[in-house]
Amino acid sequence: MSGPVGFWSYARSDDAHSDGQLSQLRSIVGKAIALQYGADITIWQDIQAIPPGADWAASIERTISQTVFFIPIVTPRYLKSQHCFAEFHSFRGRMNHLGRDDLIFPILYVGVDQIDADETVFGLELEALRRHQWIDFRTLRHADPRSPEIGTWVDGLAENILKVAVAVSKAEHIAEEASREQQRAAAEEARQREAQAKAAEEARKREAQAKAAEEARQREAAERAAEDARRQRAAAEAASQPGPVDAIAPSAAAAAAATVPATQPGIASALSPAGQPAGAPVRKQRIGVLAASAGGLVVVAGTLATVFLRQESPRPPPSAIAASIPASIPVATPPAPQAPPAPPAPPATAQGDGVAPPQSHGPDLQGSVDQILDSAGLVVSGRIVNLYGIRGMSGRPAKAMQHYLESEGNVIQCFAHGDAYQCFANGKDIAAHAVRLGWARARPGASDPYTADEEEARQARVGIWAQ
Repeated sequence: MSGPVGFWSYARSDDAHSDGQLSQLRSIVGKAIALQYGADITIWQDIQAIPPGADWAASIERTISQTVFFIPIVTPRYLKSQHCFAEFHSFRGRMNHLGRDDLIFPILYVGVDQIDADETVFGLELEALRRHQWIDFRTLRHADPRSPEIGTWVDGLAENILKVAVAVSKAEHIAEEASREQQRAAAEEARQREAQAKAAEEARKREAQAKAAEEARQREAAERAAEDARRQRAAAEAASQPGPVDAIAPSAAAAAAATVPATQPGIASALSPAGQPAGAPVRKQRIGVLAASAGGLVVVAGTLATVFLRQESPRPPPSAIAASIPASIPVATPPAPQAPPAPPAPPATAQGDGVAPPQSHGPDLQGSVDQILDSAGLVVSGRIVNLYGIRGMSGRPAKAMQHYLESEGNVIQCFAHGDAYQCFANGKDIAAHAVRLGWARARPGASDPYTADEEEARQARVGIWAQ
């Protein structure tokens, strides 16, 4: 299994003005992580990984999709760089997809306290960057890279990165293996379907060939029977024509009768044409031939009838087929169609308190509020929680939120809502309360309760709307 992959996000001009110190620091950090991990790891840097002429944006997006930790080098130029902002924004989406919030390790290389948010390209994302613990490197920036101070600092950073990156990398590897196994199973299933279809097609062809051969055999049998009948008819017709015996017999009988004296009338009458004793066997022979011909015709007709009856034999109706099946053999019936499940009912709303807590399951996070980052960002039981649907403000709104939560017992219940949380104090929606009192603003596209509460705060000119 390959090791975890990191992303080194920095401003190239900072590297150029520091004589390549940022690139050198990346190499030192990578070696420290590899030493503690026990295998080579990759920390991606654009000048080394993107070949000349390649699509920069596509290369960055493809690399971030494989990255499990992100190291931004925070300087004034970094906060003003569109490329650096694009890298940070893309990895935040990747981190949310992984379901983590602890994979960004900002290194403060040069102080940025003098930079206002309006002077940067990060906008609201600057607050998201500030929520992560910055690792201060300013005092070590001019130290010798081989000094013990640098070594101790780098070892601590490598240890913190490996605590989270190794687990995420293993989970990614397991997910990729499962995906590849599913793809292999799908390919095998498709191959089997193709083989079955091919076998069925071959069986159909064999059946068609057998049927064509049977039909050819039947036609050949019918032609032979017709040829036999034709020959028998020709033989019968030839037998019915007068032959030489019929022509000679009357003249011989007449000559014999002329030579017999008149005193022997018995002999003369026996040889006379009226008696024709010599012609009787010929007539019997003709009758026998005609009888044999008639019998042959009957046989031929029977053969032809059998052939045509076999080709035109009607198929029995389904009821007759069903009646012939034994009762011991079960008959499969298609299952009755299932009705689709009804969609879940939408959560109920509490008038004046935003959206009520979901009733279908317990909170995803519950505990005391450790710290107020701003009026929409809290630290609950050690975890950073962003309130759903609103944008927070620092300063007085954050202090007002702190006093309010302390008055409610400082214990809240939170329900996951995408990459944010909907939190409640004593059953009341914290976000709705903050917007209604002018401590925060509703995000564009937020649900109706928050936009209505913001309009109410505007009209009442409370909180941030008092000016």
